[in-house]
Amino acid sequence: MGGNKNINKFAVVVVAMMALVIMGKSLDSTTFQSSVLSLFNKIGLTDYKEEYPDLGIEKITLTKILEPKSDFNYYKYKATIVLKNYGELLTKATVVISSGEGQKKAFVRNELYGLTLVKGESFIFDDYEVMMSGDVNYKNFKFEIDIKDEKDKDSNNNYLFVSALEEPMKFSSFDVSSYDGGDGFYFGYDLEKGREEALDNMNLQICVATDFDGLKAEDLRYAETPYGDSVYSYYKSKIDSDLISSEKFKCEDASKERGGMRVFDSLDTEHEYAVYLRAFVEGGEVSETFSLSNLVYLPKISMLTNAEFVREFVRETGMPMDPTGLVVFQDLKGDESFIPELKTMFNRGLISENTDFRFHADDVVYRRDLLEPLLNYFDAELIVDDGAPHFADVSHDSDDYYFVEAMYAAKVGQNLGIHFNAGKEASTYLLKYLIDEFKAAQN
Repeated sequence: MGGNKNINKFAVVVVAMMALVIMGKSLDSTTFQSSVLSLFNKIGLTDYKEEYPDLGIEKITLTKILEPKSDFNYYKYKATIVLKNYGELLTKATVVISSGEGQKKAFVRNELYGLTLVKGESFIFDDYEVMMSGDVNYKNFKFEIDIKDEKDKDSNNNYLFVSALEEPMKFSSFDVSSYDGGDGFYFGYDLEKGREEALDNMNLQICVATDFDGLKAEDLRYAETPYGDSVYSYYKSKIDSDLISSEKFKCEDASKERGGMRVFDSLDTEHEYAVYLRAFVEGGEVSETFSLSNLVYLPKISMLTNAEFVREFVRETGMPMDPTGLVVFQDLKGDESFIPELKTMFNRGLISENTDFRFHADDVVYRRDLLEPLLNYFDAELIVDDGAPHFADVSHDSDDYYFVEAMYAAKVGQNLGIHFNAGKEASTYLLKYLIDEFKAAQN
């Protein structure tokens, strides 16, 4: 039996060589050599890996062509796939592309009998579509090619992950519902209308990254929640595919209760955290497909003292320095690090001496104390808009009323909710937020 196989293989070689000799009369030497290697590869007559074709996925882009509808609850995307042959000649190969469970498969060809590519040649295949359920925001598609009738030099480039992320988030709001001043952050969320039933059939997880630095300042939106004598400042941000795929996030199961969802007991304010929610269908691939919330960023607590206030005010507004004149405050030596900023604000009339002529550098700053220097620096009018009072805790007879309402009339502080908390301690994040709002309103 073994002898017959060798004779048959030899016969194939002879026939193949005769055919290629005839072809060689009309081919240049390089093409002739590649054709020999390609044919031998197909019929298994070479084991030299360096002589194999090497078909890989070079790039994939997704273009959305269909939104979910009541009778067809799916997103649909057109996939444009760039394939490249990094190895030797690929001749009339049977190539199949797939993108995971539930997705269709397709033959990739650039001629009637398959795919032919010389070394270094690329081919764009755009006759392929993938789908994602309308019940989720995110799917990470694994595109994969399979060469059925030829050996492939390197299988590591036969697949590529490409993700789709859709808005709005299925969790329409995810935020800090309360903070107990210790290590207890409690979170709440809302659902997109009509999503309650879908969530009942999904697993909910909360994902946390410690000391995460992958956020852009321009993407952060200020938010806050009161606790004790202070207000905890934090930020909300959109989420993107890079954040979702980051290995820094650790996820664990979470309660489906809207208000009282507590994150890991180890959370404290000595670190910074990024947090988001995700939900996935039970039995599904956790890392591939899920509904998402916005991202919540929890910074370290940073409350303002008088010394920090002048430093931050000058730095964040960008006002020109004017450190001339004498220090009028009797409790300062004049060599403190914040003296240039203090003199600058004093010379601009943004700070005046107290009745006791003391600065009290280490005393805390209250939220009401931010308003007068901000309104003066940005030359805001002291007016009250219709519908006042706009904060439930600042009534007409409050000493803070006109300053708070002037801030609101300047289109500043719209993210503060229904309470201004004038008598609570101010954070550096609040000061920066108000300065940024004044700058934006004036532009």
